[in-house]
Order: sequence, then structure tokens, then C-alpha cells
Amino acid sequence: MPYLYTLAEENSRTGIPMMRPLFLEFPNATADRHPIDLDAPNQFMLGRSLLVAPAVYPDQPDAYAVTLPPGRWYDFWSGKKVVAGIRESVSVSTGAPIGVGALQSFKIKPELNVLPVFVRGGSILPFEPLVQSTQEKPKGPLQLKVYPANQGEACVGSLYQDDGISFDYKNNDFLRVKYDLRVDREGPARSCRTATGAFFQPWWTEVEVTIFDWSSASASVLL
Repeated sequence: MPYLYTLAEENSRTGIPMMRPLFLEFPNATADRHPIDLDAPNQFMLGRSLLVAPAVYPDQPDAYAVTLPPGRWYDFWSGKKVVAGIRESVSVSTGAPIGVGALQSFKIKPELNVLPVFVRGGSILPFEPLVQSTQEKPKGPLQLKVYPANQGEACVGSLYQDDGISFDYKNNDFLRVKYDLRVDREGPARSCRTATGAFFQPWWTEVEVTIFDWSSASASVLL
């Protein structure tokens, strides 16, 4: 919900849609710069961080190709990294890589209860504890899930919050946070946070950070 709420606010403020074609986020993904959507006509981005790859024919759950733009990608459900066209996930069976240029393509056989979703490396996604409706206050910490990109590249994310029921946000009564985290695989992760908007008391009092694909024996975060 925090990710979707943030996307909705971004859409109302900038006009950038929540559901986006791949070329909007990856205009130079192909060698000749043709729209990557031609190679992946059934896929789309949800914000800048999530790539959704539904089955081409939902009534015929046969194996089909998924094409990922260049870069590092993760399985949304397991947090496992996609490496060289092979998806390391127990939820969806993978086939042999079928490489398309610099793109990462492979076949999957979908399951009826799993929607294939991938997370873009370099993303920070906000999560909250389970609630039954937006009127219920979450109990627990704000969860930031970090999906590292290549060595030295920053992970970025954003979060928008307001009271959810009034128009007080028009009077600057909101909280907009931008996260920037650099993961040093030989040491700690260094994070910085930039907040804008008038003071708004969010529902959380703690933040829980999860970093996927962490290779160090020990982990620490410097805020």
C-alpha cells in the first residue's frame, strides 16, 4: 500500500502514470533503440521499480517468454536475484535462456496463484504490516526492502504519506521522503533520507530495513 499510495500521489502531481510502458523507464534498452515493448508486448512497469509479466493467454497457462531490460532484477515474491537469464525462484519454473540482444529473456511456466513480478535493481520499496483497510492503522515498523544494483550504484526510493482522509495535504500537511542508500558489500550500508512537507506524524515509530543479495558475513546500516 505505501508504494501504491506514493505512485498515486506522484501521478496526481506530475501526470506520470502508475502503469507504464517499458520504454518510458528504459528508452535505450535495445541496441537500435526500438521500443523494448516490441520484444515484451504483454509486460508493463508499475512505477519505476516493478515489472509485471502476466501470461499472454490467461486461459491457457502455457510457458511463455519474459524479457527483462538490462540490469539487475529480483523475484518480487522470493527476493532472489535473476542472474544471466535464469530466475532463481521456487515459485515459477524456468526454462532455458533464449537471449535477445543485450536483454535478458527466459521462459517461465506460470502458476495460477502467482503473478510474475520482478523488482528493478537499485530500488527501495516501502511496505507496511498487513491491514484490512486504509482506515486501520498498521501496527509495527515501516519496512524498507532494498534491492541492490551493481557495485557502487545507489538504491533509491520514495514514500508519500498524509492523513488519508482530508484535504490538509493542500496546506503542505504531508510527508514526502526520498531514500538514497549505497550498499558496500565489504562493509555497512550507508543511508540518507530527505524529507519535505510540513510536519506530519506518520503511523510508524520504527523502520525495518531488509537488504537482499547481501554477501557480507555481517551487516550493519549507518543512518
